[in-house]
Amino acid sequence: MNVCHQNRKPNPGPLKRQEKQQHCLTTYQKKIRREDDDAGTTNNNSNMKYTSLPLLLQDINIVVVTDVHSWVAGHGRHEPKYDADYGDVLSFYQHLQRQVTASSSSSSGKSRDVYFVMNGDFVDGTGLSAVPPSHLVPILERMPFDAVNMGNHELYHDETVEFLVYGSSSSSKNATGEGGSFIDHWDGNYLTSNTLLKSTNEPIGNRYTYLRGDSTNSPTLLTFGFLYNFQNNCPTTVVESVEGTVSERWFRDALLRRDDYDAILVLAHMDAVDSLVYVILEAIRSITDTDDVPIVFVTGHSHRRAYEVLDANAVSFEAGHFLDTVGFVSFPLPEKNDAASSGNGTSKAAATNFSWIRAKRGCAMRYSDLSRQRHRRSLEQISKLPTAKR
Repeated sequence: MNVCHQNRKPNPGPLKRQEKQQHCLTTYQKKIRREDDDAGTTNNNSNMKYTSLPLLLQDINIVVVTDVHSWVAGHGRHEPKYDADYGDVLSFYQHLQRQVTASSSSSSGKSRDVYFVMNGDFVDGTGLSAVPPSHLVPILERMPFDAVNMGNHELYHDETVEFLVYGSSSSSKNATGEGGSFIDHWDGNYLTSNTLLKSTNEPIGNRYTYLRGDSTNSPTLLTFGFLYNFQNNCPTTVVESVEGTVSERWFRDALLRRDDYDAILVLAHMDAVDSLVYVILEAIRSITDTDDVPIVFVTGHSHRRAYEVLDANAVSFEAGHFLDTVGFVSFPLPEKNDAASSGNGTSKAAATNFSWIRAKRGCAMRYSDLSRQRHRRSLEQISKLPTAKR
């Protein structure tokens, strides 16, 4: 349990929004029980049964892990329902990647892409994690994450931060045999939109990045990495308030370069319905002066499975903890000519593409318990995945 999170006061926000969030938290428990029943899971370790849930491949497809807390080896025989490890997750992602590539070649020339993200809190939890996490980091560097966010647990100890930023003098090479630190390893895609080094007053990683697929016509995701308003960080770091960060010039400039991106991905280490999610969303909508830009919030920190429709073209999605879950979210992109021809700033294509979020339980969002039995079943089903019709 994260004591700091349990004790911190939530952002008050408007009363109406608080009531809405409380409703979401209440109804979420009912939803997850229904989904567990639908999945056909049982607690009988000797006779676990699973029913495959389809994944709908679309223009943008994202595989998510968050709050793994060093459970990279899975839960083993103690919890067979969650016995998959990072090797199984990697295998699933690679098979899905091949399927997305194959579907892209038959989708009328329009590229489909799949991204793999990790949303912070990778330290603390098992014996693999130490201060600093010198044994854990080489394993993480083997994972082909497209973007990595910083969680609050990475900020408790100066030694951990220094190791992530500067590396270890006793280990001059990373997992790929190259020099550099853990943050250097991600080549600009370790994101810290509101977390800074106190000595330099510069972000620990990058404020934002652009994710693009391998195809020449792949769409571009403008990607941020936020942490909630954490206050118990170690002395060598500074966590800026989310409210202050979204009013800074760099944030505005990144959003106003509208021709540089097709959609926005926000890695947000905070609960799926945290009021700060709405702060970021409202700032984006205000700065861009449009509601037609697709926005996906990949959230975390509260160690649960959740999703929320934020507006017609924005959703929030949280994918569990302790490697009990791999999350998947996909969404379509509006045709640019349709958006350009819309007189009211909201394209018909965008509204249509996102209208089914309400009917299909969250923007093609799916969770899967991480067991090897389910992993083998998933690989058998990947070749049969449906793709969105155009």
